[in-house]
Amino acid sequence: MKKIYLYDQIGGTGTQALDVIKEIAGEGDIDVHINSGGGSVSQGIAIYNSLKQHPGTVNVYIDGLAASIASIIALAGDTITMAEGSLLMVHLPWTQISGNATDLRKEAEVLDQHKETLIDIYAINSPLSRDEIEAMLSKETWLTAEEALELGLITAIAGELKQAASVNIESFNNAPNELLAILDLNDYQEIKQ
Repeated sequence: MKKIYLYDQIGGTGTQALDVIKEIAGEGDIDVHINSGGGSVSQGIAIYNSLKQHPGTVNVYIDGLAASIASIIALAGDTITMAEGSLLMVHLPWTQISGNATDLRKEAEVLDQHKETLIDIYAINSPLSRDEIEAMLSKETWLTAEEALELGLITAIAGELKQAASVNIESFNNAPNELLAILDLNDYQEIKQ
């Protein structure tokens, strides 16, 4: 069985969709292990679609963290297993931009389009309503394996995991204490509390 590890940011200097597409081409069943804080929406959606269209069985394992667009990639699995102690995070898409007022308004419209696309994918792959999903995205929701299973976002929970992805924790607004403990960020934990 082919194993793929998405243990980096998605896009940018990390994992590229084309690399994943090349890696799974011609393969049968595949195991996809995720430990990522997310990254590029377009790269992540391309990875999600390539896994969804794969002719073999796709088993996804969230080994530590599936945050942001990595949570979308996770939904491509025929089975989705989170390790005990791992986390899944969903939030509204965001960007960094400079420009005039027209540029900023246009970019806000693009972000709204991305939001609708993400809601579509979460809705197709879970029993949650669009309103429930939008509320989760709006408040940046962090889910334990137990919570994700209860919401129908994953299919199983595996054994305990001891570490999570290397991630810039300051990228998130509401990182839970469970993530901080996994990352062993004692100094950051003291500041946050």
